Amino acid sequence: NNNNNFIDDNIIPTVWNCSELFLLKLFFNLYPTTDFQHIISTPILVMICEFIEEIPISVPQILVSKLYLISLVHFNINETKRFVPEVLVFLNSILYSMPP
Repeated sequence: NNNNNFIDDNIIPTVWNCSELFLLKLFFNLYPTTDFQHIISTPILVMICEFIEEIPISVPQILVSKLYLISLVHFNINETKRFVPEVLVFLNSILYSMPP
């Protein structure tokens, strides 16, 4: 597969358990997220963004995982003032899907 898309390579699970989510938090705590490009934290951030963007919400655990990952992304890139469009698109879609 010539794509750089993690989803096509089946690296990202469709549902993450608590230990995997906390492991991501640990990675962000151990490795710098303020670097523009870091050998560990940048691919993790890309993987998280692809999960947020690509995996459909079929069970409540996926929604909870996505919301947790959004808070993790926000907490870790807040200092760098980076823009993460996947987060905004997901939150916007959640708001539009709610009944009036």
